[in-house]
Amino acid sequence: AKENSNKDSSLVYDLFGGVLFNVIKCPYCTHASGNFESFLDLSLPMRKGQVYFTSLDVVDINACFKEFFKDEIIEGFTCEKCKRKGTHTRTVRVYKAPNILVLHLKRFEFLKYSGRKEKIESKVQTRINNFSIPKEYCCEPSNNIFLVSMRFMYFSGPLYNLSGIVNHYGTTNGGHYIAYDLFRDISSQ
Repeated sequence: AKENSNKDSSLVYDLFGGVLFNVIKCPYCTHASGNFESFLDLSLPMRKGQVYFTSLDVVDINACFKEFFKDEIIEGFTCEKCKRKGTHTRTVRVYKAPNILVLHLKRFEFLKYSGRKEKIESKVQTRINNFSIPKEYCCEPSNNIFLVSMRFMYFSGPLYNLSGIVNHYGTTNGGHYIAYDLFRDISSQ
């Protein structure tokens, strides 16, 4: 797997761009194939059935990261080495953390049993200053050793400070998005 750094060359990617490393491992021959994926934001799930809530209506941001980076089971995947079709495991880790981290919290959910949408109004608990992507979800693969052993060498990504929030006011049928610039709001008080 090669990181494609020329493809995403712009001021936006220089500031907000990060790189994920995806690995799919074969359960039969233990072959692992990987690829890089650029991102500008991480869309973290907030589904109540899958994310641990610290209290009645508060979710910890680390629980959202845990759900996002949870290993995914892929049915019917064919291994490129042994050509066997079966159930494989996909693991995703942050290979390169962005300079400015944008987190999108998935607050809208489609309910299959009722066929309607629901907005998740829960509060989110996180650090305001010196926040980082949890270490266990960051990796620094060392070429072939990484692909063979599937062991991640963890690194601590950059520390971030919360600088703004975009909030949706309304329902699943409509509403408004309002942005808060924390630097301006704090300095004007």
